[in-house]
Amino acid sequence: MKNLFYFLDAFNLPVTLPIEYFGIEKIILLVNNKYYKRYDINIFKEYILDEFPNISLIIESFKKYSEINSIILKYSDENYGYFDGDINVNEMVLFSNSDYIDSRLVLSENNTLLYEFKKNNVVEHYLGDYEYEVDDLVGSFGGSIYSEDSQTFSTQGVRDYIQWISSNYDYFEKLNHNVFKRVKIFINDQKHLDSSMVLLSRVNDYTQYLLINLLEYLKDKNYINYHLSKDKKSLYINYHDQGLKNVMKKPGIWLEAKIYNVLLSMGYFDEVKAGVEFFWNKDSPLC
Repeated sequence: MKNLFYFLDAFNLPVTLPIEYFGIEKIILLVNNKYYKRYDINIFKEYILDEFPNISLIIESFKKYSEINSIILKYSDENYGYFDGDINVNEMVLFSNSDYIDSRLVLSENNTLLYEFKKNNVVEHYLGDYEYEVDDLVGSFGGSIYSEDSQTFSTQGVRDYIQWISSNYDYFEKLNHNVFKRVKIFINDQKHLDSSMVLLSRVNDYTQYLLINLLEYLKDKNYINYHLSKDKKSLYINYHDQGLKNVMKKPGIWLEAKIYNVLLSMGYFDEVKAGVEFFWNKDSPLC
């Protein structure tokens, strides 16, 4: 039986690496009654058992650090102790009792190495390109993602719209101020979700010219269709690209869409999510 001794922490995600790498079968969670409340344990337990449903989890609570020695001695199998990159009192206590632990594990997240300190030597384990997903990070804090706009912002229609804005920002600023942000001019009918109406009678000729210029650009790329009313006082836009529809109907989020696509294009990030709304466990440390 491979046991891992671990002090309950606010950030539980890194401990999943040694659990998976060494095939840990049992976690002995060390809980200081003075500093941690019951809800912290429940969040950790729910997260770990969801990630590793076959693992055993034992909670060992203590009042004084002097009790750690006797707790470790209760487990005579192959014992590991996990330390993250930040030295604190909990880790110093576990380290001071490490004579009774077969391996001490220290994770270096900067170079993706897991250092295993044995009795007489140090072994470096390369973890490879192990990637945390945003869902994992949120889950480790006792939350879940309710909704996000990442897929919406990823459509080609949105990318081309953002490119037009970047190339014609002065024109867009006038359109945004005089049309898109005016709810009595740029009207989104809840009964017709794939369309918008613009009251041209309330827009000056120059602004109308800029608007038609943008709409012709989007129409040529088959992202929209538009037509005028018989009296030419109203203009109707029909959207073919769902992402573009959402961004144009909510003019305040175009900048968020731009930042999202810029971050993706940089190539520095493994995963980017935008417009995220969360469900948080009421006991989460982030609430």
